[in-house]
Amino acid sequence: MPRSVTSKQLTQMRSFASRRMKTTCTVKPVTNTTTSHGGTAYTWGDGTATVCDIYPGLQSSGRSLVVRDELGDQLLTKVYWTVILPYNTTVSMNDKIEVGSQSFRVVGFPDDQSFLVQLNLVCEEIQT
Repeated sequence: MPRSVTSKQLTQMRSFASRRMKTTCTVKPVTNTTTSHGGTAYTWGDGTATVCDIYPGLQSSGRSLVVRDELGDQLLTKVYWTVILPYNTTVSMNDKIEVGSQSFRVVGFPDDQSFLVQLNLVCEEIQT
């Protein structure tokens, strides 16, 4: 018979995972605005500092993805980043995550990496 994890054990695992994160980042909530040309403009509010870890590539595969651009058949390579946050962090699609001088936009929440002890995000770097 499989053993269940108690709420106390789950709390301990979440605490352990958060203590292992060595980087400080700021999570800034997004506001989407439709531009006069029908596009989307992003503005970000004040953020909340938290601990995190960040890795280039997708943690499950460790590689970049090849995607088609929006202008035609030209291929470009886009590097995605894995950002790991404490489990109870509030974050939404397109939120900005600042790590030192780098900024990232949340572009996904991978289903295959939904853990009960930490929050794994797929992000792309925002070039300024």
